[in-house]
Amino acid sequence: VPKAGRYALKGIENSSVESASLLVQGDVILETGGQLAVCGQSWTENRVFKSSPFRADVRIGGNLTITNPGSKFLASAGPTNDDFTVAGGAGFVTVDGTISVGAGSSFILVSEWRTGGSVFVRASSFELAEGGTVSADERGFAGTKISTELYLDSLAPGLGYGMMQGGGYGGAGYYGSWSNPPPGYGMTYGSLIAPILPGAPGGCRGNQNWDEIAPGGGLVRIRAKSMGLAGTVSANGSVDVSKYYGGSGGGIWLTTSTKDLSLAQTVQLMAKGGNATYNGAYGGGGRIAITKNINDETEKYMAENGAFPKRRRIRDVSQFHEVYPGVNVDVSSPGGDANEGTFA
Repeated sequence: VPKAGRYALKGIENSSVESASLLVQGDVILETGGQLAVCGQSWTENRVFKSSPFRADVRIGGNLTITNPGSKFLASAGPTNDDFTVAGGAGFVTVDGTISVGAGSSFILVSEWRTGGSVFVRASSFELAEGGTVSADERGFAGTKISTELYLDSLAPGLGYGMMQGGGYGGAGYYGSWSNPPPGYGMTYGSLIAPILPGAPGGCRGNQNWDEIAPGGGLVRIRAKSMGLAGTVSANGSVDVSKYYGGSGGGIWLTTSTKDLSLAQTVQLMAKGGNATYNGAYGGGGRIAITKNINDETEKYMAENGAFPKRRRIRDVSQFHEVYPGVNVDVSSPGGDANEGTFA
């Protein structure tokens, strides 16, 4: 990929084609502002709500290096179906070598807005430098109104209700100054130890346009033999103050197949609930989990069942900080009685 270029590889609208695929036998280097998107959705917009049948399928035989300020890599997922599940992934980035994200560079993951299909990233090694970013901010479940109703065309389990409530995920969304919404909205969902779903959108006022609905945070799911982090990994809910009801924080699940996991004191892990400018309907916090030294079979079992196949110690934040001091973990909600998310 040439320097200082911007490239988008998208699927072709044909019923027999479901992936936007990129196969490289050697290395891919994005530097000095180089940008590459592999997606079935427009990546020029901040958020995408139009459903797409296409999913990223990136396979690199060497290394993927994203370096120098302004360089970006983006991959988006397609909808889930019988072949592409939430547990197995609905978009893929597979790198035989090392994924390196340098200072000022970004690695961006986009979930499919309606079904929550998300990208599964696998590499031999994943390295994130201080000042580098892995982001799924505001790229989770979203929604659109169905006719003139106040409901959202979204399969998010924790979507907010009407003009009353923010989205929920690891923590429940808050219903603000209005009376209690009907049960089943803004609720918690998903697994404490294996978050494989993105965050839910906030509610929708009757006069809102579909593109004004606050999305939840997306999903960052990365598996590698070894992992060294010094930068920011985030899956925050909508922070746009013009969105009346906050989306929930998203999910972050980082796993290694060895004990080789390094987290510098500069690391920021964030899955914060979204803000709200109307009625205090804040989004709940998301879910973050870090699991090291598990084989592929265990990771698969955890994704499918939301639990370990056999008893294993689960550390809370304070115990985690005994091993990795200084790392910032933030699954908070911005206010009200919306609940913070979870960390394991």
